[in-house]
Amino acid sequence: MEALSYEWLLAIGIILIGLEALVFSFFLFPIGLGFLVVSFLELWVLKFDTLFSQTATVLVLALVVTLLFRKKFIRFLGKSSSKKEEKVHKGGIGTIDGTQIKFEGTFWSTDDDLSAFKDGDNVDISIVENKAVLNPSQK
Repeated sequence: MEALSYEWLLAIGIILIGLEALVFSFFLFPIGLGFLVVSFLELWVLKFDTLFSQTATVLVLALVVTLLFRKKFIRFLGKSSSKKEEKVHKGGIGTIDGTQIKFEGTFWSTDDDLSAFKDGDNVDISIVENKAVLNPSQK
């Protein structure tokens, strides 16, 4: 296939980078940057013969950019691929609701006897192995 002109390559690169600003996937940005670089190469340095050579160069450049700058880009966005998004519950004051304890917007099951409490009573709890456990002063 015939190679694209530098104007088309530039337009595709700008569109992909613009779309990246909407989706934050770090997928479109390196490819868009590859199209921009190939566009400038096409204009000033090197004339590509085929569309295949242009797209191959774009993909190689995108891969290099991805490998070199992925961690910096994710840090810039405030995301982390190693951080857990899960909130760790340790304990605090919960509210009795039937046979469960409501704590920080979540209902927790418990193995403790709640018969001494009525609905709405506040209790001091700890979260152990995904269950609410009444602290010794509450038992």
